[in-house]
Amino acid sequence: MAGFVTLLVSEIGWLQGLRTLGVLLLIVGGAAILALPWILRIYRSQAEQRRDLIREQERLDIAVQVHDSVLQTLTLIQANAQDPAQVSRLARTEERRLRTWLYQPEDAGTETVAGAIRATAAQVELDYGAVVDVVSVGDCPRDSRTDPLVAAAAEAIVNAAKHAGPR
Repeated sequence: MAGFVTLLVSEIGWLQGLRTLGVLLLIVGGAAILALPWILRIYRSQAEQRRDLIREQERLDIAVQVHDSVLQTLTLIQANAQDPAQVSRLARTEERRLRTWLYQPEDAGTETVAGAIRATAAQVELDYGAVVDVVSVGDCPRDSRTDPLVAAAAEAIVNAAKHAGPR
């Protein structure tokens, strides 16, 4: 650009060079102003398409979850309508799955302390028919220092379920 301006000024003089440069800047600026609405429309259209695609993917995820989990559990509940304990267990298991899916989509499973305790609670609910609610504030990865804590919590949950009996 500097070379172009130098060549322009040396060939036709300063005043004429500045006029030519001004006209050139006006042409480029005018083209940019004319193209700006078109560019913005394309950008907005692409952003809207991305939002629509994300929204559709979320709808599909919800539909898969409802079909694969909730509807099958409802069918099992209907089939076991005469067994209130089994119906309660099925409903509680499905509630746990839905809560995990809704509020902890990136659940680390048993790789964290809270995840391991939640897994133990779910198993105790299935084994003993007891209702176990796990409330955790914060979490950390499991390692050799936290394993005794997980084991103690698991033992406490099992003991409470054994001695409290089913609800």
